[in-house]
Amino acid sequence: MAYTTTASVDYAQTAYDRLAYFAYRPELYFDRAVEVKPTRQSMPGATVVFTIQNDLPIASTALNESTDLTPVAMSDSQVSVALAEYGNVTVTTAKLRGEAFVEIDPIQANVVGYNAAVSIDEIAKNIAQAGTVVDYATGTGVAPTSRASITPLNTFGATNVRFEKARLRRANVPTFGGSYVAYIHPDVSYDLQGQTGTNTWTDPHTYSQPDEIWQGEIGMFQGVRFIETPRAPWFGNAGSSPTTTSVYGTLFMGRQALCKAHSIVDGNGDNPHIVPGPVTDYLRRFLPLGWYHLVGYGVFRQAALRRVESASSIDDGTDSGADNQVTYTASAFSGSTITFTTAQATFLQTITSTTTVSVTGAGITAPVVILAINTSTGVVTLVADTGGTVGTLSASAYTFSWSLDQ
Repeated sequence: MAYTTTASVDYAQTAYDRLAYFAYRPELYFDRAVEVKPTRQSMPGATVVFTIQNDLPIASTALNESTDLTPVAMSDSQVSVALAEYGNVTVTTAKLRGEAFVEIDPIQANVVGYNAAVSIDEIAKNIAQAGTVVDYATGTGVAPTSRASITPLNTFGATNVRFEKARLRRANVPTFGGSYVAYIHPDVSYDLQGQTGTNTWTDPHTYSQPDEIWQGEIGMFQGVRFIETPRAPWFGNAGSSPTTTSVYGTLFMGRQALCKAHSIVDGNGDNPHIVPGPVTDYLRRFLPLGWYHLVGYGVFRQAALRRVESASSIDDGTDSGADNQVTYTASAFSGSTITFTTAQATFLQTITSTTTVSVTGAGITAPVVILAINTSTGVVTLVADTGGTVGTLSASAYTFSWSLDQ
C-alpha cells in the first residue's frame, strides 16, 4: 500500500507567526524630569540663555532713625544651553517590502519612533549624571573619596537617603508635592531594600490614590520617591584598584534640576519629529524613514541635583568578571604564607573584616581561608578549613572569593 507522506508532496511547509515581537525596552524617565523650558524665547538661536534672579541679602538689622540706607545692588546668574542636532534614519527596499511575510512599514515606524525616544532620553540622562554635587556610599567598607576608590563593600543604604534629603532641604530645594525623587538602579535597590535593622527600608509609603504613583516608582522612603530603572547611571570598571568594581550612580532631584531648549522653527518642538525621507531613486524602491531633533539639555540648579556613587553586592561585573573575587599573583611564599603588594593585602583586610574569604590556587585543596594578614609587608597566612589542605605554595596566581551577602 502506498502512503502519501510529507516527503511525497510539498504542502507541508514551515509556518511563521505574522506578528513581529520587539526587544525588551526600558521605560524612559529622564526627559520627563526636565521642568525648565523656554516660555518667552526672544528669537531662534544656537544657544538659549536662562536667567536666575538672586535674592537680596537678609536685612535683619534695625534702621537708624537719622541715617539713610546704603543701596545694595541686585544680581543674577545665567544658565546657557547649546542646541545640537540629533537623529537617525532607516531605508527599506522594494524587494524587502514585496517579499517579507510581515508588513515592514509598521515595524520600521515602530523602531524609528522608539529609537527617537530612547536616544533623547539618553541625552537627558547624560546631562543629569554629570552633575557636580557628588557623594560616595560607605556601606561596610572604608569611606571612598572618589569614584576610583569605591570597593565592592561601598554599597548604598538608608543612611545615604537621609543624608541626601537633608542636604536638599538645607539648600531650600523645593519638593515635588512634598517629596524628592531618586532614580536608582535595580542592583542598588537590592542593597537598599535588603538592609535590616532600624531606620531601613521596612515600610515605604503606601498611596491612597493610584494616580499619585510615578511611572516606575517602587515606593517613597524617608521623604524620597524611588524610581527603579536599569538606565540609572552605571560606570563599568570605574572602581578601585587593585580590584575593578562597577560603580552605580543614584540621582536625587528636587524641582528645577534640569533645563531644556529646542529649536522653534522648521517644525521643531519639544519632542523629536518623524521625517519621511525623499524618494530619489528612479524606480522609487528605497523608502527612508527617520527622526530629527534640534535640542539641548543642561543642569539648571546644581543644588537640586545630587548623585550618590556606590557599588552593588549583586553586580555581576559584566566587563570584569565576578565582583566578589579577585586574583592576585604572589611574589613570594614560605610555608603557609604568600606575599602580595601592600595595596592588595590592605584590600583583602577590608574584605575579611566583614566576611570569610576563601582561597584557591597552586598547592591548595579547598576549602582554605585566610588566617591573618600583615598589611605592612603584604604577607597573607592561610589555614585549611575542614576537609581542605595547604600544601606547597608558589609564586603564582591565587583567587580570593567571598560571599555577596554582606
